[in-house]
Amino acid sequence: MAHSAEDQPPQSILDDPDYDPGLPWYQSLRSGWALQFRTAIRNFPTGGASGNLFQIGGEWILPFQKAGLFSIGASLAGVSALQSGFSTYSVFPMIGGTFRYQLKLFKNQPIVPTAALGYDHYRIPNGAALAQMPGGNQMSFSYGLMVNLSWIDQVTARDAYRSLGMTKAYLTAEILETEFQNSIFSVVPELYVFGLRLEFE
Repeated sequence: MAHSAEDQPPQSILDDPDYDPGLPWYQSLRSGWALQFRTAIRNFPTGGASGNLFQIGGEWILPFQKAGLFSIGASLAGVSALQSGFSTYSVFPMIGGTFRYQLKLFKNQPIVPTAALGYDHYRIPNGAALAQMPGGNQMSFSYGLMVNLSWIDQVTARDAYRSLGMTKAYLTAEILETEFQNSIFSVVPELYVFGLRLEFE
């Protein structure tokens, strides 16, 4: 299928080994890093969903990959309304690292399965009156799907690349499995995490 003149890539991109003449040039580009925003809301989408999560993170996407994409990154988050017995706790800050995999089988894939391992250190502000704020370290595992907005709206995808260098935009839906355990409480929250992931050159 022929593309119009404005859809043609800059001359330098023609030399990129990832360039695919069968796709609009701005959808053939390799992502180098990502910015991600994620949230979970208590009692949504089910009554069993526990806690409100707000998280921002950045990831570096490892180059020269063929069987999917691996990335490593860091994040900052806070959690509120965690229920343990008759008490409710908040967790902030929650600072950690992430190792993520995207199962990408072809370029501009509309739906991308993903999974991530995380390691976080956290504090509980509710314990500020104590000699030392209680906290801990935790491992987490998340898995879900990412919907490629760049595949849905190609005109906006082209404009976003020209103005911001953005190569992909995804809506994400994941299940986050983790456990908070320290001297104050132990709780295994049920978190359904939704977000927006933006990838750039």
